[in-house]
Amino acid sequence: MALEQQLWFLVWENISAQSFTQVMMTLEDVMKNGISLGSILRSLSLVGDVHSHAFFIHSQTMQASVQMLNDKAIHGTWQLYCRQDPVVTITVRKNDDPSPNTSRAPSYSAALTQGRSASGEMSVPEIPIHTPRRNVSLGLDPVHLEPVADLPEEEKVIVVNDEVGAQAYSKEYLIFKFFMLNVLFRPLTYCVGWIDSQLKDRKPLTDIVVQAQDVHGELKSTQLTRSVWERSLVRGKWRHDFAPIWAQHVVATHERESTIAQLCDSNPHFTQSCINFIHDLRTFSGNKDSRTRLDSTGHEFFLGKPYFDSATVNAILHMKTAKGSVAEELRALAEKRVGGEICAAHDLSPFFESVLGVSWDKERKKALSTQHEMSKAKISAESSKLKKLAHKSSKVFTETFGRKKGGGRGARGGHGGSPQESRG
Repeated sequence: MALEQQLWFLVWENISAQSFTQVMMTLEDVMKNGISLGSILRSLSLVGDVHSHAFFIHSQTMQASVQMLNDKAIHGTWQLYCRQDPVVTITVRKNDDPSPNTSRAPSYSAALTQGRSASGEMSVPEIPIHTPRRNVSLGLDPVHLEPVADLPEEEKVIVVNDEVGAQAYSKEYLIFKFFMLNVLFRPLTYCVGWIDSQLKDRKPLTDIVVQAQDVHGELKSTQLTRSVWERSLVRGKWRHDFAPIWAQHVVATHERESTIAQLCDSNPHFTQSCINFIHDLRTFSGNKDSRTRLDSTGHEFFLGKPYFDSATVNAILHMKTAKGSVAEELRALAEKRVGGEICAAHDLSPFFESVLGVSWDKERKKALSTQHEMSKAKISAESSKLKKLAHKSSKVFTETFGRKKGGGRGARGGHGGSPQESRG
């Protein structure tokens, strides 16, 4: 499917009424005029502000509709999960109505039929209804080491994973935050849930693993993948607690990937520079050439030539993350390592891998890029902030690592133990 052929359906439905409003738009319309929660209300001729409504987005490859809390969440979700699908549906309901994942409005079938008739070959997908799980593993709560079954229903969160099935956790374990103050009202104790603690350790949200001990004493682990978030956490009675965390992740990931895509567009050697950078970080201790190149940057975190010019370094430092920006997270890492050295291979490389879209294959001792999967396409009317980024980074790369015969994206650098060439 060509990107410009994508169709958008905006649907207003009432959980207690047969009437509905549906508007069809082309992606060209969306990209030309921009889209926001406010513009969706205006297109559907709805009164009231965005805070009195709930907005959900769904497309073919999503396992559930996901609530959007702000305009950036629309752009981020589309970019990451809907861009390759033929049809995008945004459902609007009253803020106090249940989500489309758990209930059908009386008008749903009529709206779906109308949409499929208008869309022709690009059929509008159904939003799946997720019924409560009956076979749920109820083990011990990791916080209090008491049976989860004894907790009030509103404190249980059911996490569904295809490999381990449905597992119940206490909401306190996952996202609990607690402050204890002394008599002078100064923080004495600050406790956070497991998800937040992992984010503070710079763990990507969809790589976080939660654990629980079942009734037989066996430890069960569940990775909070995108599927788990969509099917379990951003829907149901606890969605208001988890939706902001997911929205923040989507927005930060979208903005970061959009920046990377634009950097790749402005400098054909950017991907290879990132691969070389990660290679040198990972092999810092055992490779003299890697250490020489990294030390030559003169930068606390090794950002600079021969890998990146000053404009690119500035763009990288301002990339959004789940906890703020790259610069803020690097500063937090430095403060955490006060009195000790920051390890290039174990501290910096994993962080920059997640930021730059590069992974390290331990067996092959090779860095691999996923930047080709990122897109700078936007559905907002804003102009790109990085359109004026200079192409001088290409010159920096060529002077340091050389140029492949016959051109191409990247080269083998240095002597002995040099960074490898990217082919993916």
